[in-house]
Amino acid sequence: MIKRPSKKDSEKEILRMQQEFYVEQNRDVNFQPAAKVVRVQRDEDGSAKPVERITRQSEFAKRRAQRAQPVTPEPPQQDEPMSKESDDGSHDESSPEELLKETFIIGEVVERRPDKSFHTANAAQIEGSFPKTMHITTYPAQQKANEPKKSIFAQMLSKGKVESKRKELEEPQDKIEFEEPAGSTLLEGWDATEIHNENMRKLSQMTIDEINKEKNHLLSTLDPKLVDFLKSRKKPAAKENASEKETAKIESKLLPKQEILQAGMEVLSEKGSDQWINFDVLEPEKLEWTKEIEQSVKQLKPGESYEARFDWKGILQPYTFEPTAKQKDDRELYLHGEDASRPGYTLQELFRLARSNVLQQRISALGAVAGMLNIMNQGFYHGVLELPVSKVFFFLRFALDENTPSVVEVASRALASLFYNDTDEILLDTLFDSEYGMVQPELALNITHSHEEEQHQREQQMQASFGGMNLSASSSQRTSAQTRKVHFKANLPDPDDPDDVHNRETMNDFHLAETDLVECLVRTNILERIRYILFAMKPEGATVINCTKILIRLARTSEQIALKIATNEALIGGLVKHYLGSIESTERGDHLPQHLVVKLIRILSGYRKKFYNQLLHRFHAVSLVKRYIFSRKDIDVKMIQIQIEAFRFLRQLMHSMPDDGLYSELWPALCYLLEWHYQHLIFDEDGPFIIRQHAVALLALIGPGLQREIAAAGGPGGGAPNALHRQLVEKLFACFSKWFTAAERNGANEFSQKMLLAGCLWNAARAKSIVGPELYETFLMKYLSRFVRSNRFNEIIQTISSTSLILTHFEDRSQYGIAPLPSLGAVQVRYGQTIPTLIVTRSYPVLLLHALLQLTRNEQCLQLENEIFGCAAHHRYLEAVCARFIGGKQKDTDALIGNWFVQTIEQRYLLDVLALLGPGKGGQNQTTVLRDGLDSTIALQLAFSLTCSISEAFYPALVKLFDDIIFVPCYYGSVAKQLAVSGEDLQRWKLNFKLLAERAVNFTLDREGLTLTEWKTPMLRPSWPYSPLYLMVDKLEKGTEKLELLTESAIIDTGLRLSELLEACGMTIANPTERLMYLLAAFLGPESKFLEPTHSVVFERRLCGLRILAASGSVVFAFETTKIEERKSFYGLYQLALDVFQSSSYGHAGFGSVLMAPLAQQYDVRWRNMVWSEYVAVLRFITCSEHELFGELEQYLQPVESDIVLLRSYGQALNSNLLRPGSIPHRVANHHVQAYRSKVKVMPPSDV
Repeated sequence: MIKRPSKKDSEKEILRMQQEFYVEQNRDVNFQPAAKVVRVQRDEDGSAKPVERITRQSEFAKRRAQRAQPVTPEPPQQDEPMSKESDDGSHDESSPEELLKETFIIGEVVERRPDKSFHTANAAQIEGSFPKTMHITTYPAQQKANEPKKSIFAQMLSKGKVESKRKELEEPQDKIEFEEPAGSTLLEGWDATEIHNENMRKLSQMTIDEINKEKNHLLSTLDPKLVDFLKSRKKPAAKENASEKETAKIESKLLPKQEILQAGMEVLSEKGSDQWINFDVLEPEKLEWTKEIEQSVKQLKPGESYEARFDWKGILQPYTFEPTAKQKDDRELYLHGEDASRPGYTLQELFRLARSNVLQQRISALGAVAGMLNIMNQGFYHGVLELPVSKVFFFLRFALDENTPSVVEVASRALASLFYNDTDEILLDTLFDSEYGMVQPELALNITHSHEEEQHQREQQMQASFGGMNLSASSSQRTSAQTRKVHFKANLPDPDDPDDVHNRETMNDFHLAETDLVECLVRTNILERIRYILFAMKPEGATVINCTKILIRLARTSEQIALKIATNEALIGGLVKHYLGSIESTERGDHLPQHLVVKLIRILSGYRKKFYNQLLHRFHAVSLVKRYIFSRKDIDVKMIQIQIEAFRFLRQLMHSMPDDGLYSELWPALCYLLEWHYQHLIFDEDGPFIIRQHAVALLALIGPGLQREIAAAGGPGGGAPNALHRQLVEKLFACFSKWFTAAERNGANEFSQKMLLAGCLWNAARAKSIVGPELYETFLMKYLSRFVRSNRFNEIIQTISSTSLILTHFEDRSQYGIAPLPSLGAVQVRYGQTIPTLIVTRSYPVLLLHALLQLTRNEQCLQLENEIFGCAAHHRYLEAVCARFIGGKQKDTDALIGNWFVQTIEQRYLLDVLALLGPGKGGQNQTTVLRDGLDSTIALQLAFSLTCSISEAFYPALVKLFDDIIFVPCYYGSVAKQLAVSGEDLQRWKLNFKLLAERAVNFTLDREGLTLTEWKTPMLRPSWPYSPLYLMVDKLEKGTEKLELLTESAIIDTGLRLSELLEACGMTIANPTERLMYLLAAFLGPESKFLEPTHSVVFERRLCGLRILAASGSVVFAFETTKIEERKSFYGLYQLALDVFQSSSYGHAGFGSVLMAPLAQQYDVRWRNMVWSEYVAVLRFITCSEHELFGELEQYLQPVESDIVLLRSYGQALNSNLLRPGSIPHRVANHHVQAYRSKVKVMPPSDV
């Protein structure tokens, strides 16, 4: 037998005994230890059985898992008698051996659920602090003899109070607390109780002073030994008295602690609480700590701002948080700084956590910032949150310099969320597959410049000229090499000025971040850092995706930054080699950036036609991308994304550099993919969206190949097409027929369905010459016509007004965006809504209608054309667009003028609609829609509204509007005859405006690439017909000798007569104040052409029109706030006019009446003070009569002038004979002086 270890055994002896046990166990198999530790798993019924090793969950994890599972009804409980019988039976059947065995087995350690014990719903809140503070005088003065010594805290807990709350309120605070005896300890006998009660009544009627006085009197008269004897009688003489007193104390103690006992009893009411250790004694003072924490959050007033707090996902938290039943026990823990009860973390707390030594805290904080920036880019925080973006940018850029892969991953995600706007990019990529979607925007601000870059551009231009032995570059080359005009115009100082605030070289980092965030990011050497992260650290796919998104946003900024990326051979070459080199790399993970790498190359190649051949061809990206198209592996979502980007890249490449050999190589793969879509594509709305998007991209790639085939065959009537191409085209029409039949049957309410139908129509027109007229006519008559005449198409076209980007009222939230980081405006907030939504809705039909428009125009399908565009819904849409721009409602559309999607989708569609409606240069109608009901005035108003919103990037469209509608006589009808406007006048005005527009354009019209730069601001202002008049103001300001571009007669004729013609047709070109200012500018010519009879008639008509408006009383000129051409205020223009009038007006009555307009009493007194004090000599030459004034003469006389300085000027002018007697200025001055004299009886002293 092995000896049992004892306390005296050493460690060596214990090890020796262990070795002996192992030896004996090896010799005898039945030799077992006296006790074993066995782990069991208990089922819900309480039975225990050994199980394999599993991971045990905590109580917190179990509750979270239970909430994630669907709620199932609890099984009905059995009757109470049955449960008792089962309990009794199980108790009887259990043997002592089983009980003993179960006793020695250690089961699962059960965690006590703190729900009820620590969150008591009915526990009343106790006022005051814990522990409660008590004065020392409230404790007993001396210790009892038969008890051991106790501390003050122990005396407080053991002492009971029997006074009621009423007596405590009535008695003063300095009253001594004492135990009220249950009976007299001195009297004995039958009358002891009666005597004691009588004594108590007397004591209750006495005050404290009286009791103390009587006590002292008794103590002084009694023998001290008698007093000691009486005190000894108060000690407990028997156990009965002690038990009674103890019962009385406990009862008196329970009264004020009743609510705490309820909380304690609730804890002790749980099952098995009688076996808890140290819970046999109830301690209410400890239960105080189980109460809920009292929230002390101040109440906010309506409109009061507060510090923002975010959760770990970057979601803005409410000011106060009312926890639900599920969130009550396991809510997230927050930092307990100021306002600890408020949920979430402040930005400062997240910054502090991001610099923590704990890795997980840094990752969580950076992840919260990333989520916050992503939500902000979607527009949800606009007008709600003020975020210091520049400070956040530096914070994230510093975090990206860490070498910990997990920190780099979340820091790159945060930077990508800041710079890469997912909504803009998704919508841009989706629209890329449309007919005009290849044109991409440039997102540069262009408000800063660099002297080194400008010098480098000049050197490159010189090297190109010398290299080509062309010392005199052509005008087009010079224009293309010019620095592009800034989007936000600024008067840049001299290049050698050291105080140039717009020079990036002299800006510090913080100033540059507040001005241009992308330029600041480039300054931080971000390209080299990304290269190091990708190829030195070799992170996981998520980090690569984030870094590629940052590169895409940098590439969209400008051509200069795109060149920096493309010339970084280690960066671009590494991306192509590592992520496009092997097609099997897609199997390594779900977060690989192949499609984003292809997108980056596509964006870089879009700046110039030869960009790819010059800078990217050495990486062999085309050969690598083709392999993804030829792949025959199972098509999953990842492969679909890569193929879509491959289609887009190759389509753009073949548009810039047509390559028949490349297209021939792709032809078998395109046939295979088209057959796959014919078999597997589900056109209905329930089908996968990405499959339809894949089909749209495929059709967009097939289109350029069809055009090349037609061109190779010698045009539509050329030779026979290739048999392979004909086979593909036949399969195309089979797909078209199938999908249009599905659209006619089930409708096309989803956006990708309309894009797919539009892609079919664009390719159908191209494939006509290849497939032959028979199959093409069959498609038109059997499938397309039936679809157009069906109710499904009627449902589509009825939504054009409700989903229109121009007619929808969006809130102008441009001031809430990130100023140094421009966006495209894919997310907008509609009026009456608070949630940002995508600007293009799922039912938007314009892309489909645009394809139908082009098809019917090219094929001369007049009947089909009238059925589509002559319907009432489309007519109402055009009328609503015109009404939006006229009648003074132009300001409602200012927020949409600089929106990329409005310009490239709906504005382009309206331009083609006008081309359909309007006559060509020959003057003959091209369609019957105009004759059948569309008024020519609506077409003219629509064309004029588009001229006010066209940017410089669409200058050819502006010229087409000038040629086809604006300056075509048939659109003006009888109005042109009434104003004596001939066709020659319109042609002359058109040439003048083209000359002015070409001067404003600062880039080559024949663009080489597909990236537009000047698209943010319109080229012409809404008041552009008046703009030539500003040339005379510009001449006076510059001090030049003669006018530029146009003569004074041409300026007056063009500026006044064309605007008069357009206003007579219902267009609102300028408000009355602007019209008055432009008319005043027309008088400022150097040759005074307004005096000639041919021009004086026009001046008189325009003056009469303004006088009629002023006489109606509905017009009040806004001299204080109005500017013309967004440059010249009325104050500066008025000063120029006063100088010119004094020198060369020759007393023109109309000119003088315009100068008298701001001198009416209803306008600011500063105008009258300026004229009567500084330009009083001008007033002598004003010869206008009373009926030539703007308004009644009474407006210049009433109310009576009260300004003393102005009255003194009136008196001086009258006394000095500076005014002609009987003139309007003389009558006005004399009236006000006489009125003042009659009021005060004495004229104020003169300064003369």
